Formats: sequence, structure tokens, C-alpha cells
Amino acid sequence: MKNRPGVATVPQAVAVFLGALATIVAIGVFVARTGLPIEFAILATPAAALLVAVGAVRLFRLRPTGALQLRPAKNTHLLLSIPAALALFVVSDQLSSLSQQLVPIDEETLRALNEMVRADGWMSWVVLIGGVGFGAAISEELLFRGVILTGLAHRLGRGMAILLSALMFTVMHGLLLPNYFVAGAVLGFVALTTRSILVPISIHFFHNLTALLLVNLADLETLGDPVWIPAGILVPAILIFGISLWIYGRDPVTRTKRKAAAAGRAASPGHDAWLPSPPPGTLAVGRELRSVPRGRRRFGLVVLAGSLVFGLAITAGLFLLLGYLANPGSHRAAAIETMRRISIEALAESAGPREGEVEAAFESLDELNREGRVGFGGIWRTARVVTSATRDGDFGDGDVDLLLMTVGAIRSEAPPRPPPTD
Repeated sequence: MKNRPGVATVPQAVAVFLGALATIVAIGVFVARTGLPIEFAILATPAAALLVAVGAVRLFRLRPTGALQLRPAKNTHLLLSIPAALALFVVSDQLSSLSQQLVPIDEETLRALNEMVRADGWMSWVVLIGGVGFGAAISEELLFRGVILTGLAHRLGRGMAILLSALMFTVMHGLLLPNYFVAGAVLGFVALTTRSILVPISIHFFHNLTALLLVNLADLETLGDPVWIPAGILVPAILIFGISLWIYGRDPVTRTKRKAAAAGRAASPGHDAWLPSPPPGTLAVGRELRSVPRGRRRFGLVVLAGSLVFGLAITAGLFLLLGYLANPGSHRAAAIETMRRISIEALAESAGPREGEVEAAFESLDELNREGRVGFGGIWRTARVVTSATRDGDFGDGDVDLLLMTVGAIRSEAPPRPPPTD
């Protein structure tokens, strides 16, 4: 059997990138010209990137284990990926805010990007989590930190490979912003040091999921107010970011073990296992699971899945709470503006003449917020009224009266206005 090359050459890696770029551009042009919903592009783009990555392995006859880094990951590396992803998101968000001060992006582009990741019902959540979450994380990592990075690293060295693959990753996203480059460089570094594609996939997924939750649940496009993220969020994030990179950068494999592994591969060129036997400390539970009765095994998997979902919800909730506590005024202002927009859009035809009263109510609430005289409880009471009134899509006269009564009660219960300072 003829020995197949392990990873892509530099020309092959560049060809894979150009092929993926051309395919994604073609999808964008096709969606724009045909008027298909944006959900089609959200799902088709990662599918195309995944096909390009897998197709390159088949076309160039590469070893899937080496070219795509399909190896088990250490438990500690996988667990660390969640705080590392949250810290990377904060650092990337800060870089994005700073870069837009130097090279502003037009409002229409920002609005279009923001609308792409806004969910409108449970089906939109399925599409976004499937496309932006799992789809982008798996396909982009197999493409950039798999075929492209491994091929460049084998020929050009780790440092140059990380920089070039990060640049390609930035170009693929269409906006030449430093946050994309830093994210690509970090994911490339993690992929090469852990030698498992599972770790960057996990970081990429939780990074994108955090962005989706902030945009849709907290109505935040950025944590910066107006440019800098509050120190209560930024400083811990930078510390976590640095510690994560330090832990990932520690390479426990000695040169002797590397040479022994290389000699073993040379002695058996025909061996091409997709998932080799994991070393101690890795996520390998297949043998233990087979010894557990089927009923207990299913119950254990259900408990494990529930624990993961519960843990993720707690982590995201704590992160959102930290963001709110660091700068509650801006978050309350965003919530007031969202409620105002929803109420006006859902205003019934019979209540159309009362639009001015609705605007005045939210302006009064916003004034209380600017003066620091309304808290989370007042915003929550108003949100319950708006949610209940707009549930059927018709904000009528009775709903307007209830809104005015609620805002009036909040104003009457608000603490007195603080005296002006000299």
C-alpha cells in the first residue's frame, strides 16, 4: 500500500482557502440575487466550509487524523475551553470597539450584521445555534485549524502558520478587523499546542454562543460603553485569557516521546486510524460505558446532558449578571428602548392616536433611568406589561392605559431626585 502524505502542502492549503472563499462568496451572491432568507446563508455557509475541508482530505489523499487533528482532548483542556471562550469574547469585543474608532464601519453594515444574529422565534434559535454555533465552530475549525493550519505548520513552522491561517480566517469573515485576527491566532495556537481539534471547536462554539445570547437576551451589540468595557469585566477577562493561554501552551509531551511516536508511524506506514488510543487523562470512556448496564447507561447520559445544559445556563447567567452589574444604566436604557420599539410596532389601529402617550411614557421611564431613580424591578414590571400586551400582536387602548398606570406608579415610587451638585 502506498503511503499517503500526512498533511497538505502550502499550495494545497492556499488552494483550499481560495476554494472555500469562492464558495462562500458565491453563496452570498446567490442569496442576494434570489432573495432567499438569510437563514439559508447561515446554514449553507458552514455546510460549504465543511464540504471543502472534507473534500480536500479526499482530493489530496491526506491522513484525516493528522490533517484534521482528529485526536482526543484532555478533560482539563475541554473544561478550560468555556472560561477561555468567554474571556476571548470580551477581549475580541474590546478590540472591535477600539478598531471601529480608528476605522469606522458604516451603520448599514453594522445593522445588517446585527440582524443576522437576531432570533425571531424558536425556529430562528434552532437555525442560529445550528449554523452560527455548531456549524461555524465545526466547519471553520476543520478548515482553518485543520487542513490549512496543519499544512502550513508542517512546512513553514508554527509561528508563521498561526499568523497566515489567522489572516486567512480574517479575510474569510469579510471584515478586516483585529478581533477576527486575534481569535484566529488564539484558536490556531490552541490547536497546535493541544494537538486536538476538539478544543478549538469547543472554544469557538462557546464564543459564538455568548455573542448570540448577549445580542438576543441582553440586547447588547457590544459590552463597551461607549468604547471601553467596564474594568469589572475587562480585567478579569484578560487575566483568564492569559492563564488559559499559559495552560494550553504547556506541552507535556517530551521530544523523546515525539520521536518515538514518529518512529512508530514510520514503522507502520499503512496504519491510518481516525481516532488513536488516547493517552491517560483524556476523554476516553468507551470501555467503561460498555461494562455498565444499558438502562443505567442511558440514565447516566441523560443526567450528563442535563448537567452540561444546566452548567452552561449558570455560566451564561453569571456572565450576563456580571455585565449588568458593571454598568446597569446602559442595559436598562437598552431594555427601555426595546420595549418602546415593540410597543409602537404592535400598536393597534384603534389606539394609533395614542402613540404620543406611549412615547411619553417610555421617555419618562428613560428620564428616571438617567437620573438613577429606577432599578431592575421597575424595568421588569414594565417588561411584563409590554410582553403580556403584545403577546397577541395587538397593543390596544386597554394595554396603553395599563402601561401608563405602571409607569406612573414607578415614577411615584421612585426616590426623590438628588440635589444638584455644585
